[in-house]
Amino acid sequence: MDRRVYEKGTGGARVDQVSGLPVSDRKSSGKILARVYGYVAMGLAITAAVAFLVSFILLRAIGPAVYGAGASEAQIAAASRAFNIYIVVLVVSGIPLLILSLVLGFSFLRKKSVPHMMTLYVIYCALMGVVLSSLLVVGIDFYTIGEAFGITALVFGVMALIGHNSKINLGFGLTILFALFLTTFLTFMIFLLIAAISGNVGMFWAVYGLSIAVSLITSVIVIFVIAFDSQQLKRAIASGEIDQYPHLEIFFAFNMYVDFINLFLRVLRVLLVLKNRN
Repeated sequence: MDRRVYEKGTGGARVDQVSGLPVSDRKSSGKILARVYGYVAMGLAITAAVAFLVSFILLRAIGPAVYGAGASEAQIAAASRAFNIYIVVLVVSGIPLLILSLVLGFSFLRKKSVPHMMTLYVIYCALMGVVLSSLLVVGIDFYTIGEAFGITALVFGVMALIGHNSKINLGFGLTILFALFLTTFLTFMIFLLIAAISGNVGMFWAVYGLSIAVSLITSVIVIFVIAFDSQQLKRAIASGEIDQYPHLEIFFAFNMYVDFINLFLRVLRVLLVLKNRN
């Protein structure tokens, strides 16, 4: 027996010191975690597949006009139509994407069924794929996207582990970070307004510095939210809430999927800035 792992609970049952669960429930909690992170992986796979497919179809349609030598007027016109259709598809996909973010939250509150939540989740991931196809369309190479994905996966995994094993209430730290972000953002907006009115060059440098600070704090918040969501998942499992409401598995998977995408976009942005400097 590993005495470091187990201790007596208040009811006399052995309790896992890391998860806070009775030892007899560790297998069921492991299955829940596997399903939640499996749903996250499934969502990312759907997004990647849709993004690649949409970008492939568009680039194949406009390729002869953009990359071919001596393209005819008909090819140029066809490429223009294809690109215009793509822009419309992006807009049409972006609007329901925002709506679905709210709908999934309300579905959680109304305790919808697992198939209902899963359908909304899959649609959301597919629409996200349409929107993120723009990364490939604008010419970001697969190598850079792969680098960003790998770094994101590593940071995501580390923060999820920290959140799952942390006994500190991460919600308090998240509140402090949001307060810091709000203060910095409001200061940034005030300085931007003053710089625009006065035309002071030195003030614009201050605005630039504040914009970097806002970006950094936002990135830290995204990373911190991953740990917080992981901790909330652990608590929901320990309280038996997920056993009572199975649709929560989809809800937590959705939250972590959004965390991953937000972090991925920020990592990708940093990589692009570094590569453009070189």
